[in-house]
Amino acid sequence: MDIRPSTTNLIAIGRTGENERLRVLFDVRDLTAEFPGCHFTLLHQRPGATVAYPVPTVEVAGDDVIWTVTAADTSRAGRGHCELICTLGDVVAKTLIYTTAIQTSLDGSGPVPSMWESWQEVFTGLKDDAEDAAAEAAASAASIQDLTAEAETLAPGSIATASYDAGHPGRCQGRYRSAGAAGKARPAGYSGHTGDTGRDRGHGRTGA
Repeated sequence: MDIRPSTTNLIAIGRTGENERLRVLFDVRDLTAEFPGCHFTLLHQRPGATVAYPVPTVEVAGDDVIWTVTAADTSRAGRGHCELICTLGDVVAKTLIYTTAIQTSLDGSGPVPSMWESWQEVFTGLKDDAEDAAAEAAASAASIQDLTAEAETLAPGSIATASYDAGHPGRCQGRYRSAGAAGKARPAGYSGHTGDTGRDRGHGRTGA
């Protein structure tokens, strides 16, 4: 991929460890017009470094100086700097200093696993997740299984109760019993009249 430095002077040259993926094209037509046949050197200072080094992978093509970015240039993440130097005899001309940006990436170490081992790890993880989910679902179902509740209409002020019936696994039953209507109150019966007192007949005569 080819890029040209923007007017912001920031050049994103890739991620750490990338090699020969990117080419940076510097337009040097003004310098070549002013100093025909001059020699170009590109200095690059990597992030965190205190000195710059001459980049060996630089070539001139027409009005462009082309920098092929290698893993040596992207070995550190962060912000660096680069500068083009044009020399012709005793004449030395320099471009502005560009800021280079290198993004981080994952740098693997150790033996590389086979494709089958990698996929086996993925499938094992998926299987474990599925088994855990099934176990949770079974536990939730068991907590509501075998429940038998009976509800009855109770007198005002009474407390409703529910009972668990272990004799009917997997069945949840409910019965509602409505109470009959209350009977009507009957008035009290009338008491009878008191009879008259009998007349006193006196004592009978004594036999001879």
